[in-house]
Amino acid sequence: MPFSPSATATFQFSRPPLHRSLSTNSSQSSNSEDPSSTLPEDDIHPIELVVQSIVGDSLDALSSQLESLQESQIILVGRLRMLERKLAEFESNISVVDTKRMVERIKALKAKLTGIIATLKIVEKRVKSSLERLE
Repeated sequence: MPFSPSATATFQFSRPPLHRSLSTNSSQSSNSEDPSSTLPEDDIHPIELVVQSIVGDSLDALSSQLESLQESQIILVGRLRMLERKLAEFESNISVVDTKRMVERIKALKAKLTGIIATLKIVEKRVKSSLERLE
């Protein structure tokens, strides 16, 4: 299955700001014995704030790297599509070569060369024997 930029998932990590109104939590917690029962649902628990402050920067860096990865994948897909178009164009412009004719011609040339080599060996033997007689 080919990769398409529209099929990619977008990864975004968003952190709520670390400076929520803690004064409203402290005033509400002083009125009741159980502070967790008086916390509004939109406030973040202090442990969550600690965890978020510890791993938040790493998550931001990871998010940035994932965005960079997605951008590079989109660029690579574009380049692959361009190469695919060039290859299709190249294939359409290639003319079909008659390979049978080329093979027959190569075989004929090989037979000629074999004959020439045999003749050359005979000539070399004669030259060698002539040189031996002269010495």
